[in-house]
Amino acid sequence: SQDVDDKSKKYLQWYKKGVKLENVYGCTALLIVSIPEKKLWFAVQIGDGDIVIKKKGGVAFEKPILDDDLVGSETFSLCDENASELFKHAFGINEELSMAFCSSDGIFNTYNTDKGLFTFYSTIIEQFCYSDRGDEENKNIKLRVENLTEELETYLDDLSRNGSHDDM
Repeated sequence: SQDVDDKSKKYLQWYKKGVKLENVYGCTALLIVSIPEKKLWFAVQIGDGDIVIKKKGGVAFEKPILDDDLVGSETFSLCDENASELFKHAFGINEELSMAFCSSDGIFNTYNTDKGLFTFYSTIIEQFCYSDRGDEENKNIKLRVENLTEELETYLDDLSRNGSHDDM
């Protein structure tokens, strides 16, 4: 797109001048920590991507950190000079999480809606929790994780190739 070409030209000019090179690449950082025995959790984010949680006893997924109000593909980055001022956060006190997901924007951009993203995560949970691949896998959590990880690697590559063409 034209925006990408203009942005690339801008970065190339900076590179040739030797300035602002930390902005040539962007870097997203997503973190969620849950401390169930304290009924406490917190999430920290800079850049595009999504943190999605489901609270214990809850039925719905939610995004505890809202998207940036930036235009197009612009986003804050860990590579920005003032990155420490650009982090967003959320926390829960007297709340337990039953699950949490962190993903780059490539997954959201493939589905384009929170509902699509939440359906994707529901599918992952179903594949993990309700395996029908035989007794050995159902009894062996390590084997279940290994198989799901293998399946996700292939699936995410295909999803990117046929969807957002972005990292996942």
